[in-house]
Amino acid sequence: MKKSGDRLDDDAKDWRLHTQAKVAEDAILPWSGQVVKKGTIITQAVTVPLAAKKRTLFFHVPNATALFLSMAHREFQAARTIGEERDIFAGLAKQANFASNDEMARYFESMFTSVIAAYTAIEAFANEVIPDDFCYTRERNGVAETLRKDAIERRLALSEKLGVVIPEALKIASPRSHRSWQDFHRLEKMRDRLIHMKSADRKATGLSKGTIWHDIVLFPSPTALATPILDFLASKIDVKRSWHLSRPFDKPPKPT
Repeated sequence: MKKSGDRLDDDAKDWRLHTQAKVAEDAILPWSGQVVKKGTIITQAVTVPLAAKKRTLFFHVPNATALFLSMAHREFQAARTIGEERDIFAGLAKQANFASNDEMARYFESMFTSVIAAYTAIEAFANEVIPDDFCYTRERNGVAETLRKDAIERRLALSEKLGVVIPEALKIASPRSHRSWQDFHRLEKMRDRLIHMKSADRKATGLSKGTIWHDIVLFPSPTALATPILDFLASKIDVKRSWHLSRPFDKPPKPT
């Protein structure tokens, strides 16, 4: 049975937290006077005001990429469970069926959510790691245009941030020639189809081959498509993320 201190230590190691650090020597926190023992894991925290007067909410800051990855994984597992229970992915019956319309709706809701969340995890990471003082210069219609970070975040496509901006800003290799680039584009294509859904993609007459319904049922795990490019970039950055080192699913390959 775990002791209370062990549970607190495990809680401080949650892979979804934004910042974690281990205290090297006994220290006193200047803002509270609290004594922190050597080896204690500390995390970034925030207090936000609540609607009720003089009430606040205190919590440790989560990492946006980790939250979206966790959400994407959870929702894919929920959809997968339904699919396996109804023999959608394997079975002898000529036709598979959902148990109810509610179950059918939950299946597609989970798949849609998983795809969008996995893609958003990549975008959150890309925007996070671009240095605040970085300026990116590109040529448009023969004219040089320089963008600061806020403009980069708002105006550039995610593929340009990943393939050009981040490698230039952090002086690391581009993922464009890495196998993870194809996984990213497959995820991006499905995400774009969902966000900008066309009426032709939802047709439901006869055998709906090639529609969003057909392709989403056959779509692989969105986190399995998102994590390779995230791991490729995260492995080349000095500040290590807990979601890269400690997430409980789609773990990165061990360095060779």
